[in-house]
Amino acid sequence: MNKKLPSLFSIVILFSSVVGCAKKQETVFINIDDSIVTSAAAREAIEEACVRNNLKVVDSNPDYTISLSLDSSLSSQGYRISNENKTISITGGDETGLLYGAYQVSESINLNNNIKDVKSEEGTPYLEKRGFRLNPLFDIRTPCYCASGDSYRAGIEDSWDIEYWRGVFKTMSYMRYNWFELSELSPYPTMVKVPGYEYLAIDDVWKYTGEYDDTYKGNCTNMFRPEHLQEGNYEVIKKITIDEKISYFQSVIALAHSYGIKVQFAVMNIYAGYENYVDPTITTDRTNEKTKDYFYKATKTFLETYDIDSLKTGAGENMDYPSGTEDLTEQYIYDVYANAIQDAFKEREDKKNFVFLYEYNELKWQYWKDFPYAVHVSTRYADTHMYAVTNPIYTQEKRDSLPDGVYDSYNLRNEDAYHFTWYDPTWMREFCKNMKDPKSVGFVLGSAGYYMGKEYEFVDESLNGGYYYQRHWLNYTMLGRFSYNPEMEINYFEELIFDHYREVDRELVKIAIDAITYGSKWLCEFQKLFYTGGTDSSWYPETCQSHPALFGYLDIKRFVNSDNAYGGSNYYSFAAYARDLKSGTIDPNKKTPLQVAETLKENAKKSMEAIKLFDQKENTNTELQNLIEDQRTVYCLSLFYSEKVLAAVNLRQYNDTSDTTYQQKALNNTNNVISYWDQYSESFLARFKPERFTRMGIVDPNQYKDAVKKDLTTIQKWTCRLYN
Repeated sequence: MNKKLPSLFSIVILFSSVVGCAKKQETVFINIDDSIVTSAAAREAIEEACVRNNLKVVDSNPDYTISLSLDSSLSSQGYRISNENKTISITGGDETGLLYGAYQVSESINLNNNIKDVKSEEGTPYLEKRGFRLNPLFDIRTPCYCASGDSYRAGIEDSWDIEYWRGVFKTMSYMRYNWFELSELSPYPTMVKVPGYEYLAIDDVWKYTGEYDDTYKGNCTNMFRPEHLQEGNYEVIKKITIDEKISYFQSVIALAHSYGIKVQFAVMNIYAGYENYVDPTITTDRTNEKTKDYFYKATKTFLETYDIDSLKTGAGENMDYPSGTEDLTEQYIYDVYANAIQDAFKEREDKKNFVFLYEYNELKWQYWKDFPYAVHVSTRYADTHMYAVTNPIYTQEKRDSLPDGVYDSYNLRNEDAYHFTWYDPTWMREFCKNMKDPKSVGFVLGSAGYYMGKEYEFVDESLNGGYYYQRHWLNYTMLGRFSYNPEMEINYFEELIFDHYREVDRELVKIAIDAITYGSKWLCEFQKLFYTGGTDSSWYPETCQSHPALFGYLDIKRFVNSDNAYGGSNYYSFAAYARDLKSGTIDPNKKTPLQVAETLKENAKKSMEAIKLFDQKENTNTELQNLIEDQRTVYCLSLFYSEKVLAAVNLRQYNDTSDTTYQQKALNNTNNVISYWDQYSESFLARFKPERFTRMGIVDPNQYKDAVKKDLTTIQKWTCRLYN
């Protein structure tokens, strides 16, 4: 017995010393005034980082204290972080800045995998306004612009789920977006009870059960149809009274504010589908006094009901304004919206910073010079395809002509690509830097062709139901973060990616980053060379198509004499290149279509090299795998466009020289085009369902196989002609 005791004692001592040497779980106390509107979101962000990094949040006797407070001497949306003596102090210039400081501390904890190395730093916004826009479908009786699109129809139930909005605002706030535009046409019957027009307020939520077709216009001028409301053509998906709806929407707006996001409501003119259906005396005539009375009272009631920060409107597509009658339009806008704002807020000191945003047509300043609230205008940064160029074309002259005190809010329209994830930090940082302008307050980003809510387009149903902005987090985090701080190093952004995929081998993540970086370049590169011009309905790069009512598939005839290189891109168009080639005056400072074709091919090759390396290694992360699958599909699309560019150049050379050698080259290129399109269709449809876009019709690459092949016949039967 005595001989065994020392051995047992030794075991106990050894066990005690092992336990004593084990790393103690550090504790954290979060000290914040809960009356601050963003306090819950700030606390949530820090707590999530603590849990993720084995830190315990406690109420007393902590190892570390994180203290959050406001200091109005700091800039709006700005923050200061200090880390001294195990106390991390976060100070915000306002509620949003305080939240950003909390996000930065949580990010520092994640990147360091500890709390002791949290960095002392400051942050101030580069662009004041960094917004995102959604135009959700709430009810078929009050349709949005793109109600006929499958993504909008699929998302109608989500629009009535407060947790859906929580996810949207939390995601976008963390990406540093601080404005949200709720863009509708005439949603008043769904959102307010208008005095004198209570009979227009609607209970419940209706969803159209029929099929949409290509006759529904993307400008929504014929989206509302009485036959939708006939029994058997709709289903009631939610029983809810108008009063309950009002309470719900008030909660949505309050939720946005709790994540440091200001709310901008957009309504266009003059859309009176449901109103006219119920009361035919309310029309779309801007001179109709009943129309003006209703929309004035509806807008005033809306502003009195909801705590929004900005109202946006303009001379919309459904307003008849023949040349020479512009003053009637401006008078209508002022009588309805300016008067509604002034009357709703005349006793509201808290609304002194309210903003009226004019969807820019031709602002007639004489109407607005005495308006007591800020007036901003909205212009497009780079037309409807923001991923074409990094400089703000089309808008500088308009901004320069704005009166003092009137600022521009860029309308960023990303109608370029919806299915594929995108990542090019060098491009995006330059894009954000170039948005800085003395006459601009920032931007609102959004699409009119696709609803970027939750996704339901995947063949694999297990992938459906996730947030669009989360799957495309690389793209939209870049825009949000670089527009807040364009000096953020790209290496730092890569560290965020490594942390996002913390459980994945770092080398494998780096390979995936290479694949998506090279794969993403097709979009910007090709759009600089070729652009159809006109509306967003005229050009969808992912399937080389426009709306069927325009051109449908964009065949080789659309390319061979195209003179629409994207403005400001310094790229040759097909036609300009042919002219200068013929005259021997090629500008060495411009990129030619042949160089574009080679660049597309080279980037596709580099992306595929990374994809092959990725395939050789083990990966169990579904999200990362889907990034790779995107690039595998894009590889085929890049080569398709590369060969299509070469086919167009060679056909033009044949046209200009009558040398049949070029005709044969064009045929060879087109055979490659057909092959790559077949591969692209197969890869695309293995992942994505065919779906209807309001602005593009059915998006299904398989439907254009015959059109792609038809280019062979076009080339074979080509008759040489004289081009200007």
